[in-house]
Amino acid sequence: MGEDSAMSQSKGRREYLKSIGAFAAGLAIGGLAGWFSKPQEIVEVSKPETPTIVKKKITWWTVVNEGKIVSGQLVGNSPDFENAVINEFTKQYPEIEVEVTMIPWGELFTKYVTAFEAGTGPDVFFIPTTWAPQFIYSGYCKSLEDFKNELDLNDFLPSALSAFSAEGQLYGIPLRVDTRLLNYNKRLLREAGYDRAPAYWPDEVLEWSKALTKEEIGQYGIGIVGKATDSLLYEFWLCWVFTNGGAILSKDNKECVLNSPEAIEALEFYCDLLNKYKVAPPGALDYDKTALRTMFIAEKIGMFSDGKFAIVDYAKKPDLEYGLDLIPGTKKIRSAVVLGGWAVAMNSNTRYPEEAWKFMKFVSEPRWMATWSLSVPARYSAASYAGYFDDFPSKITFEQSKYAKPLPMHPKTGKMIPVIVQGVSEAVGGKRSPSEAMEWITSEINELLKE
Repeated sequence: MGEDSAMSQSKGRREYLKSIGAFAAGLAIGGLAGWFSKPQEIVEVSKPETPTIVKKKITWWTVVNEGKIVSGQLVGNSPDFENAVINEFTKQYPEIEVEVTMIPWGELFTKYVTAFEAGTGPDVFFIPTTWAPQFIYSGYCKSLEDFKNELDLNDFLPSALSAFSAEGQLYGIPLRVDTRLLNYNKRLLREAGYDRAPAYWPDEVLEWSKALTKEEIGQYGIGIVGKATDSLLYEFWLCWVFTNGGAILSKDNKECVLNSPEAIEALEFYCDLLNKYKVAPPGALDYDKTALRTMFIAEKIGMFSDGKFAIVDYAKKPDLEYGLDLIPGTKKIRSAVVLGGWAVAMNSNTRYPEEAWKFMKFVSEPRWMATWSLSVPARYSAASYAGYFDDFPSKITFEQSKYAKPLPMHPKTGKMIPVIVQGVSEAVGGKRSPSEAMEWITSEINELLKE
């Protein structure tokens, strides 16, 4: 490399370093000084927002019940109890909102049918056994086959499950079982010379009823219901049909068999207690269960059919010595009773089946079922929950439930009921003889079955 070239490169480096130094000095004097002289902005780092829970609202329709205090505990679906259940549910499932509507019993059926026929109605609803066949076969209830494996079905009373099952599928979770019992006045029986209730019909029931009847003071042995309401299905006459070996429909559900000798004999005895033997208060066509309960509390009848829940009204008369026992049967069949009760079901048109199921499963837990029930919880575990069997009324009701039979699970059951009620009421009132009434009922129902 030549000397001139080396000198030229050295000069270039000196000029470059000089320019860099001038640039740095300028920054120090101007730019950096200006930057440090400005107030500094504080940049806040925002925290991630808590995700908003998108709630799904389900609707729950149930029947109004004022609730009862039994042994210091609130039972029945009172508004306070409903709210307590829903509050606990929403704590466990904050993503689900439950809107409850409580409907008076007298309006419940019409509101249900009107809503379901319009394709609307609640997501979840409370349904009695009497309406189950009609609601299931009308398509109002969604099958629970996709959900039922989450339940311990062995924990439920078989008769309760059968009342809400059709063609091998479950359509409701039973919550409570209602059964009638023989309610009797211990004092009146004792004064008549008896230390127990009659266990069999016709002999013992008739003997006890005659001994208890004192027409001169308006006291009768047994109460007979004749008023044409659905309640008539649960009275002695049908219990006695069952204990006598009779039935409403044949085993294959293809024909009505209420004109059988066994069924006619049972209805004849029921009517004879009123019309032939005069051991029941006259005017039975005006009496339903509530009317007879009032007479029983007034000690005007010695025996009648009612449920465990009647004891709440008995408490209004502390000196009433009442007893409860199984409905009288025969030597072959100790007792029988028509199964009543309630279940929780899902609307077949619900938009939220998963959420509806969570609510149904929650309310059927033993802790709620034991508190909810005015009679017998539909689960064994609920029946023994919190000392449920500490009192005799609960024990005898549970024993009676073992003899309970549901109404036939048939698409036409809803139409059969008013026919049966009308025919039996006419027999009680003397418009038809018991055999004529049963023949008429059988003929009418068989026509329905042909449709």
